[in-house]
Amino acid sequence: MLSRAFTRRAIAPTLRRNFTSVKHGHESEVRSAFTYKPDAAAGAEFIKLEEETAHHSEATAKFWGKISLFVVVPVIAATAIHTYIIEKEHFEHLAAHPRLPDSELPPEFDYQNVRTTRFFWGNGDKTLFWNDYFNHKRESD
Repeated sequence: MLSRAFTRRAIAPTLRRNFTSVKHGHESEVRSAFTYKPDAAAGAEFIKLEEETAHHSEATAKFWGKISLFVVVPVIAATAIHTYIIEKEHFEHLAAHPRLPDSELPPEFDYQNVRTTRFFWGNGDKTLFWNDYFNHKRESD
């Protein structure tokens, strides 16, 4: 089905011709509202165009609804299942290899956790996304 804009471009010259008049061989001018006489053929053509557009819109909406239901939902479900399997393996790995206590961690070197200014949250020494379980920082002696 042709798009509405394309169809209107194809029909517009016909409609414009029906609503204009030629005076003494000059270019066409818009008719005055007082001398307007309805053109049934142009009106029927316009109504037909609007009905075709509505039918096309309805068919397109149904098509994308089916795409959403039968393609997007299964893809999201498959992605969720895949992510669950990967994360399950990750947590099993973390359970098999627990975190070392701070006393067994290697020493911190001068280039690690360098702070030139303190953060304005918390104790000022830990980043915004600090996690005490995964991030290691020995307190200054």
